[in-house]
Amino acid sequence: MKKNILAFCLLLSTCFNCFSQKITETYHSNYWDKDYDIIISPTSDNSDIKNLSIEVEGKGFKDVELMFDGPQIDDLQNSLIQVKEKYSEWTNVAKQNNVTDMSKEIPVSIPRFTVAFYGSKWYFHFKTISKFYFKILSSGTMAIILSEKVTASSNEYIDETFYWVFESPEEMSSFINKIDKNNLLKKIKEESNKSDLFK
Repeated sequence: MKKNILAFCLLLSTCFNCFSQKITETYHSNYWDKDYDIIISPTSDNSDIKNLSIEVEGKGFKDVELMFDGPQIDDLQNSLIQVKEKYSEWTNVAKQNNVTDMSKEIPVSIPRFTVAFYGSKWYFHFKTISKFYFKILSSGTMAIILSEKVTASSNEYIDETFYWVFESPEEMSSFINKIDKNNLLKKIKEESNKSDLFK
């Protein structure tokens, strides 16, 4: 019995340690009128970023995340900056030429990522390749959307469609700033300093 209690305590300790390694930021989606999490997983010594998960909207699953490895963050940010510039350019072109119906792929690649979605357990689709589309919606809103239907690698009968949507270049700029690696490392340091107060 004592061994079981000790094992349970060790398990709890491990879980709490895992949770303490997660640092959460949020971003707002005007399209969905919701806040979503940006989850930072630092390395064990808090000196760098192990991975970055971006919560997005899912069609069937409540929790859907796009997961990038730490070394991909700079490439992701640079890609999003290029997407935002093209988004601004095409928005102006559409307004100047009274274009009211459009769906066009933005010719900017983003790093491959893992899609994680949660039902009764976590499912994953690895090495996902996708691109943003510039779309003029029926409401007249000019948005950019990254969306794919993916299948769980562990079960071909389980799939999910995710949607990552921005409604303005300004909204994109805010998000890009939040995933700036210097800002993320600063947040890790702040959280680490708080933790060091309670030893």
